[in-house]
Amino acid sequence: MKKFGLYSPGGHIYAVIKKGLIIMKITLLLILISTFNLLATDTYSQTARVSLNLNQISLKQTLKEIERSSEFYFLYNNELVDVERKVDINADNEQINTILDHLFANQDVKYAVYDRQIVISPANMPLPQDVQRKISGKVTDATGGALPGVTV
Repeated sequence: MKKFGLYSPGGHIYAVIKKGLIIMKITLLLILISTFNLLATDTYSQTARVSLNLNQISLKQTLKEIERSSEFYFLYNNELVDVERKVDINADNEQINTILDHLFANQDVKYAVYDRQIVISPANMPLPQDVQRKISGKVTDATGGALPGVTV
């Protein structure tokens, strides 16, 4: 005759703990799958399409037309980027990168698309993601003594 205690494989607590661990594993798996699914979605700039048919219109007006017909908005400096030059654009349901490549072909201008925001700058100026700064220093406490194990 076998005896079954609370902590033996046939005991009640063992079964409860085993079920709890299985539920936690399934829950963790579902959370991870949901998180990866959210991270894999396309951004607006990858899926948005714009249609334009403009002839001999200033670049400034063209950018305003793109803002009006989409959710994009542009950041630029009138003094650094020539927005008064006339352009022709004929785009039928094209991505914003294709349109901007056409608008700035043979120009000394670059752009960066950050979801719905487009930054336009001269080619010789760094864009926000291009800026790298070297920071160095010494971390001290209130009395001016160096903190052990802390680096910059």
